[in-house]
Amino acid sequence: MNFNKDYPIAILDTNIVINCPNILDILKCNIVIPQTVLDELDNPKLKHKLKSRNEYPKYFLDNLKTKSIITNLSKEGYKLENDCMLYLDRDNLRHREVNFHSRKSDLQFISVAKNLKEKYSYMEVVIVSQDGNLKIYANIFGVKVKTLQEFKNDNPKIFDNINIPEVIGGAVTVIGAIGLIGAGIAAVISKIKK
Repeated sequence: MNFNKDYPIAILDTNIVINCPNILDILKCNIVIPQTVLDELDNPKLKHKLKSRNEYPKYFLDNLKTKSIITNLSKEGYKLENDCMLYLDRDNLRHREVNFHSRKSDLQFISVAKNLKEKYSYMEVVIVSQDGNLKIYANIFGVKVKTLQEFKNDNPKIFDNINIPEVIGGAVTVIGAIGLIGAGIAAVISKIKK
């Protein structure tokens, strides 16, 4: 992976791409999409619930598919604005310090972050997520997790001129209902909207 060292590495959680399907157009930094995101979006139960509420992130998947036709996202990546890179990460879902026997998606996100932080120690590596439970797990392993709003506050130059509450949509209730977002999501979203 060949990142632009002047910008952070944002590892996007599934709830971000569901609630903000145009995130690849908005975020102007290095972006990593763990394979876990695609696996979760391919889950028939989640897919059905999101489609029934017209909240399936088709735009995100189409955007990702278009970029993957141009280049191999897991090997070469795709050059975004600011010379930043987009990668699909299939190789870093396990880390020696994280329980590698677990298929729990939170631990896979943490493993990706720990592996990238070890390889790119001179760069900020952050999981961007609205999941309160992921934040708790990640803290145990010394991994940063920020909400989209926190990430914007810390890095205003990497966002197009957007208002985060407009980006986070109604899919939060669906995701919370099926357990992809922690119990604290309602409090996080209500704070963002205030």
